[in-house]
Amino acid sequence: MLTGDSSRAGGALRVGQDVRVRAGRGGSACRSACGAGRVAERLALLAGMCDERVGRFAEREVRGAQALELLGESGERVVCGGAVHRRAVSHGRAAAPSATVLGQMAKRSAGILLYRSSPLRGELQVLLVHPGGPFFVRRDEGVWSIPKGEYGDDEDARTAALREFAEETGTVLDGAVVELHDLGEVRQGSGKRVRAWAAAGDLDASAIVSNTFELEWPPRSGRRQEVPEVDRAEWFAIAEARGRILPAQQPLIDRLVELLEA
Repeated sequence: MLTGDSSRAGGALRVGQDVRVRAGRGGSACRSACGAGRVAERLALLAGMCDERVGRFAEREVRGAQALELLGESGERVVCGGAVHRRAVSHGRAAAPSATVLGQMAKRSAGILLYRSSPLRGELQVLLVHPGGPFFVRRDEGVWSIPKGEYGDDEDARTAALREFAEETGTVLDGAVVELHDLGEVRQGSGKRVRAWAAAGDLDASAIVSNTFELEWPPRSGRRQEVPEVDRAEWFAIAEARGRILPAQQPLIDRLVELLEA
């Protein structure tokens, strides 16, 4: 096991300057410096291999988009080849994903940001959903999302947003009746583009019914299970919602507030 002040950033690995080079008999200073160089080369190679394996694992086992969105947005640990690695974090944001990941996951999603006035306090609240599956069981801050889903080139984004909202919450919004406000597009850490609309409405967050997908878990175990796309939903006040939602989706909340204040 290699230890020391080392961190990865954007697929590269930076080795901390804690290698002590001391002059001594037989050119020990030279040997120490050369040895440190070889260690750095090996760690850089390992970092590159890990990026590829994490990308393949996430795409295959956790429906790709979910896992790699999260890897692009957080500094939490990920598993690669039986070892645990931590992505570098700068000012609370993760290092940019590698070009391999961006190339694999540059997809499009559409969704609805539902909002209401709190029944008790009258404050503005938004509905967010928490991703289902074992990968997200213990994760909370910064992983919630608007109800959304992917759509194809032959689909209308607005229609897809209404469909995905219904699939993840069990509530159908009639696009002919509900007024939808275009919130534009954001790009998540995985490279995925998310198009969103805001709609005023209300529903019982504790009673949502989500669609499911099949997942092999643990990886390569041969055991498959049905996992909900969304395991729960909740209404949040704006300040709390900003901390719960994926950082890349925060601008959607800001745009909603600006829209309502205009």
